[in-house]
Amino acid sequence: MKLETASLTANQNSHRPLTIDDFQPNTSLAAVYYNNGTPNLVRIHDDITLFDLKRRLNSILHFREQRKVTEIMYRRPSVCTDGTVLFTKMELLTDDDVRTMFSIFTWYMTKGPIELDATLVRSIEAILSNMIPKRRRRTFDEIAALMVKPRKDEEAKVEP
Repeated sequence: MKLETASLTANQNSHRPLTIDDFQPNTSLAAVYYNNGTPNLVRIHDDITLFDLKRRLNSILHFREQRKVTEIMYRRPSVCTDGTVLFTKMELLTDDDVRTMFSIFTWYMTKGPIELDATLVRSIEAILSNMIPKRRRRTFDEIAALMVKPRKDEEAKVEP
């Protein structure tokens, strides 16, 4: 499986590919699944707010992309009695939820990224701007002008 990677610090406005060896203090690696698609690896700061996290995830999208992140779900790990790990989705609604996510992540995970599901939607304005404009109805004279009377040689070729 190919993972697309990107990184953005507070001082940069562009993307830079991540490698496994990259280390930035006070950050965690996150795998972001946009609308359940393929994961994108991203470094996020441990003290990020929910607003900045949404803005960060929006910045990873292609600049022509008109969709925006509206909802972020954290795949919260839980260890069962038999040792298996189950993931429960936890919606991030406040900054406290984001801090809780980092707390849970540091408690359970020693390897692997934070897993996030990001829901993308288009604004009504973006949808309307991409729609084909409504055409006005043609008048009888315009339709008649488009009609061409067949020539005599074309009439002979037509078979019943």
